[in-house]
Amino acid sequence: MDAYEFSAQVYGDARTASSDERRGILPVYVDGNNWLRAAIDPEAHQFIVTRQRDGEQDERWSVDLTKTKRLYPDATYSDSFTKRYTFRVPTLIGGLKRDDMDQSLPESWRLTYERNGTWWALPTDTAFAPVVAEALRQGLV
Repeated sequence: MDAYEFSAQVYGDARTASSDERRGILPVYVDGNNWLRAAIDPEAHQFIVTRQRDGEQDERWSVDLTKTKRLYPDATYSDSFTKRYTFRVPTLIGGLKRDDMDQSLPESWRLTYERNGTWWALPTDTAFAPVVAEALRQGLV
């Protein structure tokens, strides 16, 4: 199970959900006494993994979903005028925090995101409708 991977989409409004409305899956299920559960707790803003072995829950892991991740420019595709930020996997983003520069970009600068080899304009707001991106680019038009 060292190289086990799965994906799932969870729908709902996390802003109004309570802990009673956890959504998740049982990626490993042997029987009622032996399983692994992965769930999102919308109220605590956590991804929680719980394991039950021989009828007793023996381990629990949680990941804080409110953390932000700093992304550094990809030097291979960046220069003095354009900065590219490449994600390891396609990533859902719905906001940006730019703390390395003035929050407002000059008229000649644009933020774009890459999806399936095509670059699309990104809103200049710090929060926006989520998009799936393979990379971000900041630079001159």
